[in-house]
Amino acid sequence: MQQFGWNKESLWGLMVSLSIGAPTYLIDIATIYFSIHRLHVHYPHAVAAGFIMGALFNYSMNRMFVYANSKQSHIKAMLYYFAIAFIWLWFTVGATTLLVYNFHVELYIARTLVGMFVGVAGFVVS
Repeated sequence: MQQFGWNKESLWGLMVSLSIGAPTYLIDIATIYFSIHRLHVHYPHAVAAGFIMGALFNYSMNRMFVYANSKQSHIKAMLYYFAIAFIWLWFTVGATTLLVYNFHVELYIARTLVGMFVGVAGFVVS
């Protein structure tokens, strides 16, 4: 396991990150639901809004719990995180829209599938 760069600290970071991912997902889905059903926003815009709200929550929680001992400045870490998040935002909206529009996957299932991919890939990148 250590030959792949994994140790107790990185496993603990993964577990904490996954436990932060659950409320992030709920915030994301709740924002999408609220945007569509209360604000009458078209679903790609609602997915973008959900992603942004989830990313804000996710960054603040990960900064406090996963990367609390990071030597990188808060400003530098935030710029790095949101530069990557901006790319994931476009991927998330595009992939979710593709699944819903072309493959007729239900919106919340499509967003969940894309979110699982983005969450795992995002953790690996960070």
